[in-house]
Amino acid sequence: MELSGGEPFINPSIFEMIHLAHERRLKVHIPTNGALLAGKIDALLKAPVDILNVSFYGTDAASFSQVTGAAGSIFDATVEGVAELARRRRRGGYPRLLRTSFVCSKDNLHRAIDFIRLSEKLGVDEAKLRNLRFHETTGLPESLCLNAEDQEVRDFLTGLHRQRFSIPVFLPRVPRHDDRRKCDHPFKILAIDGDGFIGPCCITADKRCWGNLFEQPDLWNGPAMIRARRDQMDPTSPAPSICRYCEERIPERLKAGG
Repeated sequence: MELSGGEPFINPSIFEMIHLAHERRLKVHIPTNGALLAGKIDALLKAPVDILNVSFYGTDAASFSQVTGAAGSIFDATVEGVAELARRRRRGGYPRLLRTSFVCSKDNLHRAIDFIRLSEKLGVDEAKLRNLRFHETTGLPESLCLNAEDQEVRDFLTGLHRQRFSIPVFLPRVPRHDDRRKCDHPFKILAIDGDGFIGPCCITADKRCWGNLFEQPDLWNGPAMIRARRDQMDPTSPAPSICRYCEERIPERLKAGG
C-alpha cells in the first residue's frame, strides 16, 4: 500500500494511517520529499513502514533551488533528516528499507554520480535513478526524457555499470520510441484520492471521470476500469502521451553496484 499524493508527512494522521494499514497486514510504502523528516524521526523509528523513499531534487543546495525554486535550506534539512534516520535505525527495525531516488533527464545526467555518492555517505540501503516522465508541463519538453535510441543516454548507462558503488543502484528504465508495451496497472492497482475518486494509477490527470469509492460499489470491476483494461489489451490502441516515458510499462530494471 502506497501512501502518497503531495507530501504524505503533511497529513496530521499519517502515522495513524501507517499503523492501521499494518494492522490490516498491508505493506506500507511512503514516497516523500524528505523536507519534514527531521521532526518526525522518533515516530518513524516506531512506524511499521516497509519502504521509505526520499526523493532528491538536487545534489546540493544550489542545484535543489535551481530545480524547485525553493530555499536551499530545505535540501540541507532533507540531508540531515535522512542521515539521522539512517544512523538511528536499528538493524531489522523501521523503516525496513531506506531508499533515495533521483529523477534523471538529459540536462542533469552529470549529477547522477554526485547523487549516488551522497546516498552512500548518508547510509541508505539503496539508491534509485528514475527517468523523467513527460507530463506536457511548461518548461519540461519531451526531449529531456531519456530514450534508448540516444547515444548519450546509452553511454551514460554504460558508464554507471563501470563504477563501483557500495550500495545497490537501480538504473532508470529507458523506453524505445517504438516501444508498444502496455501497462499492467489497471489489472493490479487502484489509485484512490483522499476524496474517494479512483483511477488506474497516480498519474492519471483527472480521476473524477473514473468514479467515487464512497458513492459507487465495486469500482474495481466497474465500466471505467474494464475499459482501461481493454485498452491495454488492444495492440492497436496507442499509448497516451503521459504514458510514453512511464517506467511502470518496463518490467526490467538494471542494477549497478551493491
